[in-house]
Parts: sequence; C-alpha cells; structure tokens
Amino acid sequence: MNFSRLLLVTAVLICTLAFTRAVVSDAEDARKPGPIMLWGGGFESKTDWKDFLATCPKGPVVVVTDASSDREKTFSSYKNLFDELSKREALQWSLVDSPPVDLKHAGAIFLCGGKQMRLVTALGKREESGDEIREAHRAGVGIIATSAGAMFLCSSCITGREVNGEWEVVEGLSVFDGICETHFFREDRAKRLRDCAKATGAKRGFGIPAGNGVVINADGETEVHFSAYRLMLQ
Repeated sequence: MNFSRLLLVTAVLICTLAFTRAVVSDAEDARKPGPIMLWGGGFESKTDWKDFLATCPKGPVVVVTDASSDREKTFSSYKNLFDELSKREALQWSLVDSPPVDLKHAGAIFLCGGKQMRLVTALGKREESGDEIREAHRAGVGIIATSAGAMFLCSSCITGREVNGEWEVVEGLSVFDGICETHFFREDRAKRLRDCAKATGAKRGFGIPAGNGVVINADGETEVHFSAYRLMLQ
C-alpha cells in the first residue's frame, strides 16, 4: 500500500470513528429515563409488579436491602419473588459498598422497606451510590421502591422521626422530584404528608396505602394503581 492510499484509509477510519461516536452520543442523549414504581408497602400485587418489570430493560434486579433489619432474609424473599415474576436474576446490594454490577446494565433497581434512616445512614457512608442510582435511572433502568424505600427515593424524605415537635424531613435520593407517604391509612399520615410537603415546598406528592402504587413513566406521566392519592400542591 503506497503512502497516499494509507493516508486516505486512515482519514476514512478517523471519520467513521467520529461519526460512530456522534451517533452513540446522540442515542444516549435521546434515551429516556426508566420507569418508577412507588409502592405503599404491605403485600405485593404480583400482576402490577410483573407488568411493571415487563417495561424495564433486560438485566438483573439489584436489590437494595439497607432499610431492612434482616437484610439476608429480606433479600432471599425478594430473590424468589423476582424469579417468579420475571425469571430475572436478583443481586443484593448495600449502599455502603460498590454495586455488584454496573447499574446501567441492570434491568431494575429495587429498594425494600424498613426504616428510612437506615437508608439515609448507609448513603452517607458512600454518596457515590446515590449518583450511580440516578445515572442508571437516567439511562433507562427501572426502579421499584416500597414503603421506606419509596419515601427515600423522593427528593424530600420523611424520616418518621419528630424533632422539636416537627416531623423530620431530609434530602432523599431525588430520583422522584417530590414527596410521598406510604402506609397512608396508618395513624395520621395524611396530615403528616401535608405538613411535610408545605414545610419543604414540594410540588408533587403521593399518599400511597399499603398494597397500592403509583407508576411514573419515562415522560413523567403518572398512573395510580388501586387507591393511591395524589397530593394537590400549590
């Protein structure tokens, strides 16, 4: 191959690579965020969960168990559930550690119930975990969060603790820009939700009873399952 022909081939290769990178970059920019399911706790509606998982990309379900008091037992239970619903592999993850897989290659991320402050404390030990979850969601990975996990997924997380006579609200994962209250029919959860939403200036909120859920699709549209309540905020 003479020198002129070598230069021509090299130039074509460079242009091809540049075009390929541009196409990939445009595709990434156009990719929509993954769907979100906020669940009110309690029993799982297998039909709703199965339908939701069908809208998620292929890949394992990464199960965040930090909220639970018995992480191993909780993981074992949900591992069996996700296998039954979608034949997906389930991988356990604590927010204090690096994820078991590149989260952008997961099909869904699941945050279980328990105590919100356990999640807040775990994230405080490794803040990169929050970035990784948000980046995966922006890349199209679906997220299911139930009970404490759902409250933690919001930008404003009601911790369930009272401080100086006021309900404590801390910064959550901010995957969902708003606030929610799960197990909505317990005690005076409606008043707590209204008070916390007013204190934080939240623009969107949901009161979600156990066994009920809200799905937020890639376009930000919401679909209420059963009897979850939208909080009308000014």
